[in-house]
Amino acid sequence: MNDPTISVSDLCDKLVAAMVTIEVDGVTGKMTWTADGEPTKEPNAMVIKNGAYTAL
Repeated sequence: MNDPTISVSDLCDKLVAAMVTIEVDGVTGKMTWTADGEPTKEPNAMVIKNGAYTAL
């Protein structure tokens, strides 16, 4: 969407609605967001050690 006349409030509402449709398949697993904006998984940090991913 490229509408320079959209209000900040309307833009925010559209971003909030879009967040629940995003799925990220990362190194530590799949993450999605709830309707209230919270991630569905706990944060997890990884380090690459000797060419392999290792939990911190």
